[in-house]
Amino acid sequence: METKHIYRENFFTTGHGIKIYYQYWIPQRNHRANLIFVHGMGEHSGRYKNIIDYLLPKGFALFGLDIQGHGKSEGKRGHISHFSDFAAQVDQLIAVTKVQQNNKVLFLYGHSMGGLIVFDYLTKYSNHDLGGVIFTSPAFDISIKIPAWKMSLGKIISFCAPSVTMNNGINPDELSHDKVVVEMYEKDELVHDRTSAGLFFSMLNVIKKAKLKAGDIQTPVLLMLGGNDKIISKEGALSLFNILGSKDKEFYICPDSSHELLNEIEKSKNLNIIWQWIEPRLNQKLA
Repeated sequence: METKHIYRENFFTTGHGIKIYYQYWIPQRNHRANLIFVHGMGEHSGRYKNIIDYLLPKGFALFGLDIQGHGKSEGKRGHISHFSDFAAQVDQLIAVTKVQQNNKVLFLYGHSMGGLIVFDYLTKYSNHDLGGVIFTSPAFDISIKIPAWKMSLGKIISFCAPSVTMNNGINPDELSHDKVVVEMYEKDELVHDRTSAGLFFSMLNVIKKAKLKAGDIQTPVLLMLGGNDKIISKEGALSLFNILGSKDKEFYICPDSSHELLNEIEKSKNLNIIWQWIEPRLNQKLA
């Protein structure tokens, strides 16, 4: 049975004049907490139906934005001048939820590049009391091997023409074992395969600096990785996780999953892991 809820979509405008699309779902009864989710490279917030359907009946309002250059938001597809602009957009959406939803307990969830964006947010903004942060397959390091010549050429392009885009290297078949998910991804008109030299190298710069800032993060953290993930580096993600400053942190390897844990054949098990982690921390906040 579908949970009765209010659905809205809207835009906010960044400090650079870019319109950012966001949408949200609010349960009409027993609204206990909020969760903001941040999508990965090339995709959009409309691909997160599974976690929305799972958490709405448990009293969560869910908010998702399309980061700049993605989905229904403005900006050249796959390009941003400064990676930190993504974190600023998350901060703007958090401000919206605080005003609209009466300071409910807030959780953040970042997937893939969205995980790196959430990590970057945590290191740059400290004025929000979060119930916890969830990372699935975060891009704390990449597993795609890039030839040295291509890296050198990319650096030149990122300096001379940072908005020039190229294929992002994501193989749709490596996202999920569920062939329907892969087919829908390939047919989705809001999905793109672009990334600019500017975005890619500013992302690498954030990854490079992440270990220097990891100890500053004190928020409760859940990290989930797919045992068959070929898109991000599991070793790199665990290496960063191990040096997080938080005393409350847990990680799970989902052995039968690829990159998109919540769009997998085993999605119910993976969603349950998230809830088993969230519930006691939410109850503690509400006590």
